[in-house]
Amino acid sequence: PILPMQQHTRISCFSAWANVRLLPYGIQTTNIYKDFFKGFFLKYLTESFLGHELRKLNCCDGLTEQQKKTRSEWVVKALRESNILPVDFVYDISKMAICEFDEISWFLWNLVQYDIKETWEDTREYLGNANKFIVEPYSFSGKKENGRESMLSYEKVITQDKKRKLLEKKRKLKPEEGLIEIIRTYLTLDTSDEARCPPIQDLFDLADTRILLRLVNAIYPHSLTPEVLLNDRWTVNIALGLLGDMMEVQHSVDSEDLVHCDSMAILAFFCAVLMAALAYRQAVAIVDRTNAIKDDLVMNTRALENLPNIVQDLETIREKKDLTLKIESLAEELAMLEGTHNISRLSEKIKKLRSLQEEINDQISQKIKDRFEVVTVPRSTTINNLVKFMYINLNLTTGTAFYAAQGKELVSQDRKIVLYDIQEKCYIDDFSGYSDAGTLGVRQLLDIPVNVTTEVKPEQYQERYIIFFESPSRNKLLKAGTLMLYQVGNH
Repeated sequence: PILPMQQHTRISCFSAWANVRLLPYGIQTTNIYKDFFKGFFLKYLTESFLGHELRKLNCCDGLTEQQKKTRSEWVVKALRESNILPVDFVYDISKMAICEFDEISWFLWNLVQYDIKETWEDTREYLGNANKFIVEPYSFSGKKENGRESMLSYEKVITQDKKRKLLEKKRKLKPEEGLIEIIRTYLTLDTSDEARCPPIQDLFDLADTRILLRLVNAIYPHSLTPEVLLNDRWTVNIALGLLGDMMEVQHSVDSEDLVHCDSMAILAFFCAVLMAALAYRQAVAIVDRTNAIKDDLVMNTRALENLPNIVQDLETIREKKDLTLKIESLAEELAMLEGTHNISRLSEKIKKLRSLQEEINDQISQKIKDRFEVVTVPRSTTINNLVKFMYINLNLTTGTAFYAAQGKELVSQDRKIVLYDIQEKCYIDDFSGYSDAGTLGVRQLLDIPVNVTTEVKPEQYQERYIIFFESPSRNKLLKAGTLMLYQVGNH
């Protein structure tokens, strides 16, 4: 039986994957399982694979169970005939009609497996040929219907034996193997100093911020700096948020999902990431090439205009001819790019993402300045368990965490305290390295003795401060709803 956290992860990850495919249709879902037979979700998701309208499938609102069975048969039949679902795909139509969780997971998972294989092929094909990358629009919709060549058409010279072996590899490709290979391909693109990190071996490694941030930087260069970021949930969530911006979809995938690592779900999410990544990198390549052509046109046109209209020496005649031919060639290439791609839309997409990149860097700078992160305990548990399942890193506080107590606390002279100033919206402490000449120490602000054990009642200060007390043990039980604080940066 599927566990609640595993179910949550599948909903988040499969919904994010579905949203990438649904983006051209202008609809999004927060729960593809819940919305499976609602509105046009099933219709548009199916058509995003087929590349054409499935006319008899329309809005699914108000359908009877029998009608849902009929629509399920239509969808599976169409996807089988297009070689998207395996010919021998087996499913329980009755369970599918009532949206039984495992049955919907099985259906979606088979579609994700198809996408992983296609993305594996696309990554080899597009990243392997710079000219194709710019000339041919990348799309993950309706490939078979559009008559696209099966495999490796970009190769100038390819033996039939090599082609056969690659096609066979694609046929037998296991989902995790294919996805890891794609990620490794992207990781080789990041040659910066920040790229020094362990190689990725399996899906669990994606929770390692060194690998995750390197992947983000490979897709979206110079986005995040691993050296200043803790290997922690907050950093993972920043990276996942940036990937969501790149995909242009909202999603609820977070660090807990990566830590629990339901393989089907994680493969679905990162498949969506890599599908969108190829589209984004193509957009950058096209816009960069377009801008370069325009710059070259201006430069060569000026050079031509600077030549005399009437020339007699052969060298100038030859130079004038070469410039004219070059201008014509550049103009022809520019017309081809502008006729093939929506350059203004691609430019706007890149501009928007670069603006978001600046916002995220501002968030990181502010978080490092703030020094602390606060999480709300989702259910009653020990700090030790919370650290594990929420992927919290306590290295900066030598393994200790802080909590906001509801009742009185005994504070020894060695026990650390962090104050959150509600009015000034800042943290005050005596250990993180932050110092302000105008700020008193924590104990002075609370007006309690420095060198003796004393009793602190948080309610006495609740209008000005939230008080976080150092936990005496990682085995301390925190109740659901408690605020827990830990350090994520140095001022």
